Amino acid sequence: MPLIPQLNALLEQHRDRSGNPAFGPIFANGAGKPVDLDSLYHRQMEKPLREAAIEWEGWHGFRRGLATNLERIGVREAIAAMILRHSNDRVTRKHYIKPPSIEAVSAMQRLSDTLTTMQKPQLLPNCSPEFQKEEQTKATLKWVQ
Repeated sequence: MPLIPQLNALLEQHRDRSGNPAFGPIFANGAGKPVDLDSLYHRQMEKPLREAAIEWEGWHGFRRGLATNLERIGVREAIAAMILRHSNDRVTRKHYIKPPSIEAVSAMQRLSDTLTTMQKPQLLPNCSPEFQKEEQTKATLKWVQ
C-alpha cells in the first residue's frame, strides 16, 4: 500500500477513536486543547530514545528528518509540505529537505563498491606456542595396532 493511503487510513482510525470530531485539534490532550509536543517528548519519548542511545535534536530536527526521508522514498515535495503543514513546497524544499551532498553519496558508493569487490578475508595460520606444541605432540604419537 502506498504511503499516503496508509497515512490517511491511520488518521481516519485516529479520528474514529477520538469520537469523529467536526472541529478542533487533530491531536488533543485530555482538556481538548492541542497536545503540547514538548510535554509529549518528556512524558513518552525521552526515556526510550535515551535507552536506544538516540540523541534527540528537537522537533525541528524531527521535521527535517521526516521531510528528508519522505523525499528519499519518493514522496513529492508538495505532499511533504502538506504533511508538515507548510504554506508551499518551496519552504519544505529550502529549509527542511536536506539530502546528502553529491560528494557524500559518491564516497559511500565508492566504499560500497570497494567492499563488494574485496576478497573474503583469509585466516592466518595459528602460530601460537600452544598450537605448535599440540601439533608436535600429534606428530610424535604413533598408532599401535
